[in-house]
Amino acid sequence: MSGGPRALLDRALRRRERLRQEPGTTAFRWLNGAGDAAPGLTLDVFGDVAVLSTYDVEAPGPVADAAMALLGLRAVYLKARPREAGRLRGDERAARAPALPLRGEPVTWVDVQEQGLRFRIRPGEGLAVGLYLDTRDARGWVRRHAEARTLLNCFSYTGAFGVAARAGGAMRAVDIDLSRRSLAWAEENALLNEQRPPETDRLAGDVFDWLRRFGKRGEQFDAVVCGHSPTCLSALRISRSSSLFRSSIALTLMPNSTKNCTGTARISAAKIGSPICATPTTPSPMLTASSDSRRNVSL
Repeated sequence: MSGGPRALLDRALRRRERLRQEPGTTAFRWLNGAGDAAPGLTLDVFGDVAVLSTYDVEAPGPVADAAMALLGLRAVYLKARPREAGRLRGDERAARAPALPLRGEPVTWVDVQEQGLRFRIRPGEGLAVGLYLDTRDARGWVRRHAEARTLLNCFSYTGAFGVAARAGGAMRAVDIDLSRRSLAWAEENALLNEQRPPETDRLAGDVFDWLRRFGKRGEQFDAVVCGHSPTCLSALRISRSSSLFRSSIALTLMPNSTKNCTGTARISAAKIGSPICATPTTPSPMLTASSDSRRNVSL
């Protein structure tokens, strides 16, 4: 960290000035690992609360102290992230994501905005706090292309893509997640945005079971989002083989991959070609990404 944590964060903050000034946005990624000369560290800002994630990095306290001082934050929470979070036992997961902040006062929840949409963040609830900031551009893309379409949001977590699709004029957005707690959170997010989708559009259970049910019913969707799950590509293959796509796109967000929609990947909806993060069912504008880690993007 050339110049120490404060100088590092100050440089990164200046790069995000556009985001800080963007109307209707109060959440952004302040520090993004190697792209900001801080390998093994990310720092996400949610209003006046920050979440500091470390990957095999010791002594995060100085970074938290500098963040508190620079932005006058209420709290900084620590997430000591493993490379494979899915293999963690409950007690190990809790130890890696303390319920109390590393710095500042406890915060049960904070509501933030992203491009005018509102989302509820619970910084002390675990490794995931309610919104993946590194997929902001993908949500914006879905919103811009959602009008009069239907969307199936697989592994939906707190339903952010469903919220974005409805805000863009989607006729229907269906969230599927194994966790009923996440689906209740998705309902909160919908209500924060004055959206009231029917309960039948929040489906609890295994995504693969639901995909097969839709296939048997002959039910189709204009677009399918498969996000933040190592099994998203398998879900995409089932969706295609079951003819769930009426037309348009299948957007896949692949974590822990060198070709993904996270980290420093540059996302563009203007390119047409071989997909990395989206697979079209018919020729159409698609979402592609560059995984050039040397480029820094204002996440």
